[in-house]
Amino acid sequence: MTSLSQILLGWLGLNVLAWLLSVLVFRAWARSVRWTENGLMPDAVPFTAGEGSDAVLFVHGFHDVPAVWRRFVEPFVEKGFQVEALHLEGLGDGRMGLWFDFPLLRWQQAVTARVNALAKNHRRVFLVGHSMGGALVLDAVYRHDR
Repeated sequence: MTSLSQILLGWLGLNVLAWLLSVLVFRAWARSVRWTENGLMPDAVPFTAGEGSDAVLFVHGFHDVPAVWRRFVEPFVEKGFQVEALHLEGLGDGRMGLWFDFPLLRWQQAVTARVNALAKNHRRVFLVGHSMGGALVLDAVYRHDR
């Protein structure tokens, strides 16, 4: 018969092996990426497109990057908007995937800072977020000074 301590020890051992395997896979993947000078994957670099009196700020979701918004940009630019895709710290860089600290407060501050900066130079600022980015957008709307 198997004792509870043997079951727990086996469970712990399998979890340690799974973690080690994920570390090895992540490191192999990270070596295959061509990182930018600032330590980001090329798709994680934030971008701005267009000019206009109104702005649209796109905020990506967890474990995603600003490039997910690329196909949405052109229609807004054609309508006369300035479009920005924000990069959230720690996502799309060499730190993601291992000991990620989930810097929610810094993400909230980054979204709020961008909204405030855009609001100074634009008549209206529209916010679009996906998944966790949507939650950050709702948080920014709720906390934004009017």
